[in-house]
Amino acid sequence: MKGLMGMTYIQKAKLLFDLFPDDTAAFIPFALEVVEKIKKEKEQLKGQGADTTLFPGPFWLELAEDISRRIRSADAKLQKSSTQFSELLFESDRAFLSRHCLLLYCGSDKQKNGRFKLAVDLFFQNGG
Repeated sequence: MKGLMGMTYIQKAKLLFDLFPDDTAAFIPFALEVVEKIKKEKEQLKGQGADTTLFPGPFWLELAEDISRRIRSADAKLQKSSTQFSELLFESDRAFLSRHCLLLYCGSDKQKNGRFKLAVDLFFQNGG
């Protein structure tokens, strides 16, 4: 097994799912809420350029639309398969927004499992 720092976001997401399948499955509807909110802010995001944010608004919007489409088309598979969850949500640039959603989820009152929060912090927050 690779060390944590040598793992990709896909590998970390798969491990997170394998360790906490119920918590990870509960995260999926939350992520959908977040990306739908981003899509509603479409006009605001279109005007944001790269000079004011880490990612330009249109790029963030494109990720939100892609993740929304993936969750809606494969929701049942995402909740049951660590491979589907990790590859559909954490592959490529989607990892940026999925990671953001995951960190928001852990900071919300919807996530109460302290161990899950610690794992997310370890895998995705500090240097992950």
